[in-house]
Amino acid sequence: MSTILDDLYSNRDAMIMLLNLQSVDHYLYIHSLNVCVYTSLLGIARGYSRDELMTLGLGSLLHDVGKSRIPLDVLLKPGALSKQEFEEMKRHTERGYQLLKDEPNLPLIVAHCAFQHHERLDGSGYPRGIRGSEIHDYAKWIGIVDSYDAMTSHRIYRNAMLPHQAVELLYAGSETLYDTEMLRLFRDKVAIYPVGMTVELSSGQSGVIVDVNTLTMHRPIVRILTNEGGEELKTPYDMDLSKHLSIMISRVVTNGPALAEA
Repeated sequence: MSTILDDLYSNRDAMIMLLNLQSVDHYLYIHSLNVCVYTSLLGIARGYSRDELMTLGLGSLLHDVGKSRIPLDVLLKPGALSKQEFEEMKRHTERGYQLLKDEPNLPLIVAHCAFQHHERLDGSGYPRGIRGSEIHDYAKWIGIVDSYDAMTSHRIYRNAMLPHQAVELLYAGSETLYDTEMLRLFRDKVAIYPVGMTVELSSGQSGVIVDVNTLTMHRPIVRILTNEGGEELKTPYDMDLSKHLSIMISRVVTNGPALAEA
């Protein structure tokens, strides 16, 4: 955690750049690290102290540790879970809490992050169905980032959602599932389409993202490399999607399977 925080502090002005969300191997490890980095940087933006960030970061890094106690045939099942299997999967929150609560070198709040990260403001979450202020703020942050990362990650049983679609879905749960102010900070600080990502546009053109628009994160600046017919351009040019509102990112090209079209 000290290494992660030192790196984030030294790049305070940088937007959050997504890690490899398309990994299938070691998904739990990659997911946990992603959630830790995003949540820690959001904590920096929120103004938390170093000690608070250490606790928040550890809580986010270990939020899913209870899944290490879920049977592999349930955890890695390639299809939809049965009702019984889903109930078993949900127990990872309680098992994570049990694993962490008596660890001498971890604050008790870290265990509560594992326990509460699936709780929601309106009481519709699990395992206890607690509401609003009953949920620790750290668990609320982790719940937002955990949901976003899960939605934009490829799994065996479903395709990943496009980043801007995932953000829209999070906002659909504003004040019922997630805290609105927290969502706003997430939207403003997460570069959902980071520099270097290759994308295809709804116009048929494709290119690489060369800059982000801080006020409209879902509409970055794209260096157009191919035309509508897929032919490579002799002279690439930059397109600012914040000024071309009729054009959307329709596909993200990754080392693995591409994200599904919008």
